[in-house]
Amino acid sequence: MAKIRFRPAMIDTEVPEGTNLLEAATSNGVPIHATCGGAGTCGTCQLKVLSGDVREEPVGHHLRHAKSEGSVLACRSKAEGDAEVLVLDEGRESIVGVKKRELSELLFTSVRDRLVHGDFGPPTHKLYVELPPPSLDDPTADVDRVLRELRNRRGLADVVVDFDILPNFSQVVREGDWKVTATVLRKGNYQRLIGIEPGDTTSCCQYGVAVDVGTTTVAAQLINLVTGEIVEEVSDYNEQIRFGEDVIGRIVFSERRGGLDRLRDLAVKTIERLMSHLLEEAGVEAAHVSAVVASGNTTMIHLLLGLSPKYVREAPYVPTIGFPPWLRASRIGLTSLPNAYLYCIGGLASYVGGDITAGVLASELPRREELTLYIDVGTNGEMVLGNEDWIVACSCSAGPAFEGGGIRHGMRAVPGAIDVVSIDPLTKEPEVNTIAGAAPKGICGSGLIELVAELFTAKVIDPNGKFDRNLSTKRLRDGESGYEYVIVRGDESATAADIVVTETDIDNLMRAKAAIFAAITLLAESVGIALDDIVNVEIAGGFGAKLNIGKAVTVGLLPDLEKATFSYVGNGSLHGASLVLCSNGKLDESIELVKRMSYIDLSSNPDFMNRYVSALFLPHTDLSLFPSVEHELAQAGGAA
Repeated sequence: MAKIRFRPAMIDTEVPEGTNLLEAATSNGVPIHATCGGAGTCGTCQLKVLSGDVREEPVGHHLRHAKSEGSVLACRSKAEGDAEVLVLDEGRESIVGVKKRELSELLFTSVRDRLVHGDFGPPTHKLYVELPPPSLDDPTADVDRVLRELRNRRGLADVVVDFDILPNFSQVVREGDWKVTATVLRKGNYQRLIGIEPGDTTSCCQYGVAVDVGTTTVAAQLINLVTGEIVEEVSDYNEQIRFGEDVIGRIVFSERRGGLDRLRDLAVKTIERLMSHLLEEAGVEAAHVSAVVASGNTTMIHLLLGLSPKYVREAPYVPTIGFPPWLRASRIGLTSLPNAYLYCIGGLASYVGGDITAGVLASELPRREELTLYIDVGTNGEMVLGNEDWIVACSCSAGPAFEGGGIRHGMRAVPGAIDVVSIDPLTKEPEVNTIAGAAPKGICGSGLIELVAELFTAKVIDPNGKFDRNLSTKRLRDGESGYEYVIVRGDESATAADIVVTETDIDNLMRAKAAIFAAITLLAESVGIALDDIVNVEIAGGFGAKLNIGKAVTVGLLPDLEKATFSYVGNGSLHGASLVLCSNGKLDESIELVKRMSYIDLSSNPDFMNRYVSALFLPHTDLSLFPSVEHELAQAGGAA
């Protein structure tokens, strides 16, 4: 056995000799990043060996984050004996920090107002009943007494009783002097008694929580299930992100020893932290939350439930479950909500999950006569096209570039991130704005799109994304990793270092945008639709909030349609989850929606790669697909 001490956390553990240090760290709660999931490609799990016997296997390829001098990668190192190591996480961006969203910022503040085509009626609801006290003439058991009154006075027959409420049942009915409030979960003809409280709490103590379990960010809303009012909304980074920037990284990490349990625990920990803030801000008792509805991509929901997503990644890409059943939230570790039941919205496929079901449901696409394209862009891109008659969907891997990942100075859309860029076409000098007006720290995904669009129209880069080395500007230079453009000089940045964009960064963005555009065009062609036939394009997700549509068209990410065609619909996944939380009808509709959608598998479509390659230019090899860009280039002096 080998004794390992991890600094600076000062966590000691004893493991068999030859144990991988990343596995040793994660299984013992050591704070450490491994954003590639432990595949040995990112370089974020660096350790400095202070003493002892540690053997590192050769890396053999370029790391996204260069190794510090004298460091080793935890994922590539094994403990051959006792050792003391230092986790080199200094300066890494914090992934913890709950953000409260002001209600004035929300697209709507009452779920009831959104239920145009569905009656307000949450799956869980409270019923007040008055019971005749027991006597020698009527010695009916306490539980049966409540069920009898629910049947006789509320018309609820064949109610199943949740065993978890039995231990305190008799005490509660007597505490309420035989006047109690029963919480019932209703789904079709299925009815389950899931809670019992003394007295009448029907008018003031019914709450639910809608959760969007995103790969990068988790968002949650506390909703009054009596009025439909959104009481609070908060969000935070998904703590799983330290073990994988995208779903593939998470799946890889989940297959390591203890990895699946670690990822489930981190998802639960993130949600628990959000719950704590919601309830504290609203002054609501946790016992009064009866339901949680979660939406997320297929991998995120599997990890939340502690189910292996291994076969999501392997052909023929089949998940463990498509429609998870209702279950008590405490079963997965959400112990802060002792009386709540959890429902996870079902998905269409391994890469078109419940988050897309929820978003499409909220968008009302299935009820529209006009043709609508729904897009959710993140590390994966999901597209849904259709109307009231038919719906098709597909997905593609976009990589982390749109969220600042895999970019030399990329970062998430937080204060200090460059999100607006303009470049003078004559001097090639940039002007930038940052989120919250803070000193520049790096550039986020939407800022990178603006930057590349501006570099292209100012002729700093050509359609291949390569710099014009003949330009006479001090902003362009030959750096450590090849040619780069200086966006912000060190004396103006928060880090005191130059913030640059490299040709590799531009190439990563072009690959990501090419995948999205290729998927959109193939989806449309598969049903015989021209892009010009699309009436509405709805962009969902955090990335879309700051996206400049014109610049996205310039780089070839979005089709060249009238600007009025595009709209931002916010967090569609969270909106859809809130609808399901407040309406049994919407829950049923979400299930039927999945059955209506047809899935197009791009991985087995040979034409996708051809389209992808054609889109690996700015904006595209076929400039006629982008007439507005062609016109802009002509005005600037002709296309490059």
